Amino acid sequence: MPASPGLDRPVGPVIIHPTVGMESPWRYRNNIHMAVKDRGGRLVAGYYSSGGRRWVAAEDCPIADERLVALIQAGLRAAEKCGWQAAEETAGSRSQAELATGRGRLYHVAARVAPGTGQTMLIAVVDRERMNRMGEFAARVRDAVPEVTSVILNVRRGRGDGPVYGRRSIALYGPSRIVDRMGGLWFEISPTSFYQVNSLQVERMYELAMEAAGLDGSQRVVDAYCGVGTLSLFLSRGAAQVTGIEVATEAVADARRNVRMNRIENARFQVGAVEELLPSLVADRRPDVVTLDPPRRGCGRAALEALVHAKVPRVVYVSCDPATLARDLRVLADGGYQVREVWPVDMFPQTGHVESVALLVRGDVF
Repeated sequence: MPASPGLDRPVGPVIIHPTVGMESPWRYRNNIHMAVKDRGGRLVAGYYSSGGRRWVAAEDCPIADERLVALIQAGLRAAEKCGWQAAEETAGSRSQAELATGRGRLYHVAARVAPGTGQTMLIAVVDRERMNRMGEFAARVRDAVPEVTSVILNVRRGRGDGPVYGRRSIALYGPSRIVDRMGGLWFEISPTSFYQVNSLQVERMYELAMEAAGLDGSQRVVDAYCGVGTLSLFLSRGAAQVTGIEVATEAVADARRNVRMNRIENARFQVGAVEELLPSLVADRRPDVVTLDPPRRGCGRAALEALVHAKVPRVVYVSCDPATLARDLRVLADGGYQVREVWPVDMFPQTGHVESVALLVRGDVF
């Protein structure tokens, strides 16, 4: 298949639907994380500018649910009272003597809300498992925000940790996960698992994806990059069998819990990179539909080539970046797919980003 940077050549007649917008495009985010700095002895949270070079203090975020803003501020004030210090990202690693003081350093404060249930979670991202006065920290957060469901300590200190979160999370108060209700389904959400930030719009987007999938109860579906299984569970209502693939172990654990909680029997999940697992899945027994919901970088080439070689009849591509979507659609179109319809969804109002749902079918199957 020839490589091409994007849709620089026609891919056939494509129906582009009007963008699905929001009536109230503010306070929609259900998840935010903010980097912490020390400014004159006071802990202040903020965001990095595009490219990550400049940090900007922010006491509010007008696209975030107000409950998240209150939790972030409560976490900062509690950390101050407990003697926690801000961790400068550019600072070198700490000595064992420093770590032995027990004071600890705070990288980020994050907060999540489950709009369907009202449950909330505060996450403090720190550099050690035993922070100074941890119990007091959780108690102070609860005093400031009595309705908080969970207070979590996330430890980011070793190789393999991400730019925001570490691999280990400790519940200081409440359960280790919160529960959301969306589209008539229940979803458990771990501190670091991916979950779409705009619950109202994602429900609309998944309805479009199900419409594009054309399910009538007989299809076998593979849901690639499935996260905690949100789209997989929606698809299970109209499919004979759904198989989700996700590289994040914690997200798959959430997906399996979500299946049990919703008493769904026709969805299963596999842990691993899509680029490694999808080729064998579609080659062994070709599914009727494959849904793709990759991160911003788009799909790996091996995943796209597997779809082309197996001639999967229908592909539904859910994208958060038009540039990588165009690149990947070019590969699929060159491999024999027709791009039939695209539904843009304004998932991130007040920003330049847009989600899209694209339907592709094989020209030699339909």
